[in-house]
Amino acid sequence: MPGMGIYWASNIEEFKIYNERPKDIKIDTIVLHYTVANAFDSYQILTTPHKVSSHYLVWEDGRVDSLVALKDRAWHAGVSSWRGKTGINDNSVGIEIVNTGIIDMDCFELNSNKKTSDCWVADFT
Repeated sequence: MPGMGIYWASNIEEFKIYNERPKDIKIDTIVLHYTVANAFDSYQILTTPHKVSSHYLVWEDGRVDSLVALKDRAWHAGVSSWRGKTGINDNSVGIEIVNTGIIDMDCFELNSNKKTSDCWVADFT
């Protein structure tokens, strides 16, 4: 398995589990989720025909898979609102963290998220 880094998931185009963001939308929010599944199942759910996707998937070993281009809207926040805005998928980046829900995220995983968020913030500021 590859080590730490950002990898593009090549099969995401086959299923198109994302769509275009509305025009003139400013990305101003990062939404962190944990998957409640192991790495293999998380990857399968996020890259095959389901009604859920995210921009990034962070594996337990620090690997980061880029699943949906930042210019596109991933389907990670569902029916949502935050600070007066609705439809949070429009203006956010979704990061899924592999975690079964019963273990604490370690510092390595949190550092991967910081590097990922620093990367996209640099692209959009």
